[in-house]
Amino acid sequence: MAFSKVASLLQSLVDAVIGKEPKIQWTLDNPSTVGKKIVELLEAGSYQDLRNLLTRRIRWLLSTNKLETSWKSVLDSQGKVVSVGEGEVTKSGDVTIVRFPLVLEKIAVKVVVRISTSGYVTSIRAVPDHSNVPWSPPDYVDESLFEESEVTLGADDRDVPASLVLPHSPCAAIIMLQGSGAADRNSSVGQLKPFKDLAWGLASKGIASVRFDKAAFAHAERLSENITLEDEYIYHARAAIALLRSRSEVAGLPVFILGHSLGGCIAPRVGKEEPSIAGLVILAGLTEALQRSAIRQMKYINTLKDKTYHVSEAVLDAAAKQAELVESPTLSLSTPTSKLPFAVPASYWLDIRNYNPVSTAAGLGKPMLIMQGGRDYQVTLKDDFEGWKKGLDEIMGIEFKVYDDMNHMFRKGKGMSSPDEYNVVGGHVDGDVVEYISRWITQLTLPRSSS
Repeated sequence: MAFSKVASLLQSLVDAVIGKEPKIQWTLDNPSTVGKKIVELLEAGSYQDLRNLLTRRIRWLLSTNKLETSWKSVLDSQGKVVSVGEGEVTKSGDVTIVRFPLVLEKIAVKVVVRISTSGYVTSIRAVPDHSNVPWSPPDYVDESLFEESEVTLGADDRDVPASLVLPHSPCAAIIMLQGSGAADRNSSVGQLKPFKDLAWGLASKGIASVRFDKAAFAHAERLSENITLEDEYIYHARAAIALLRSRSEVAGLPVFILGHSLGGCIAPRVGKEEPSIAGLVILAGLTEALQRSAIRQMKYINTLKDKTYHVSEAVLDAAAKQAELVESPTLSLSTPTSKLPFAVPASYWLDIRNYNPVSTAAGLGKPMLIMQGGRDYQVTLKDDFEGWKKGLDEIMGIEFKVYDDMNHMFRKGKGMSSPDEYNVVGGHVDGDVVEYISRWITQLTLPRSSS
């Protein structure tokens, strides 16, 4: 996180008074046990002992009350701890990195801990762990019509793993952008892998694709302190375009951007920065401010009869204060990350709050397909889809499609949508959606690219 000059001065004074921190030797002798130690302290309510493991810079920002509130919020939303796995230890320069699996009742995550040469914890991040979630192709997939291979996008410490899907007779290609957070290339959530459904389904219709692990998922241990939309989406989308242009199987074919949720919001910005893009497919694209959308979703969940996913008033109040800070003219690069939504740095919020997806889309002059589920509580008809309609309805080449009975993952259902719909084993994106997207792309009259 970035600090102001005043904060840096205060930190220097603290260092001068307290002196250098001694090494915490046990973390250096056996770092694989760090994960179990952290969880043991949290489970025991020993927040001060845990705080003592953190480097002084983080301790300065995190009180024991903040640690307690954060941990209880995790337990309230994700259930009790089921298991803590042994840590996998690697080195990056002088930094020791420990990755360990943590399974709660409702979610499995991979926790990444960085340890300094003094043995203090400098950061703790968690990304979803979908390694044990089974997946089988939906019935609209014909695996004999395409091949999938592993590729890498980006260079040096910005590289991420990705999947390239090439039909035997391709007619177009798409690049997929997931929603917010540390998402894998399949946009996995619960038991669902919607981007894998889409990639294989569209490949069966002759449409190639590239989908990639987001940097926050692939490199949680070295996530930039000044991350922006460029780091999260645009850099790797640009690399995916270059990859497709370099492949003889698809060179010269039209390339589209397909974005879901926040990825749908960001798709017009990618289109603006890469004019060679043929068009956009926006699935449940966000137009409401991200920080406000998060609060609205929490309030919706609290209306469900099943209280499993309810959030406390304290969490709602904290989210409201964080949102106000994002919108405040006082927000700057020196604003502590711990005070911002999702512990995402100020650089990100400064970037995204100055971006308008609808006006950006209106200025592209590209064909667009904007699709929405009527039962979606995360991105809604009223709060988001109407934003696209209001700004783009009069523009030629833009098509809107609403499925009244579908949720955020474009699966059919009845009644109020809930998070439980993401935990259906064997669930897939509806075949009608795949068919509609493929027909829209293949029926467009577009010039072949010369690049």
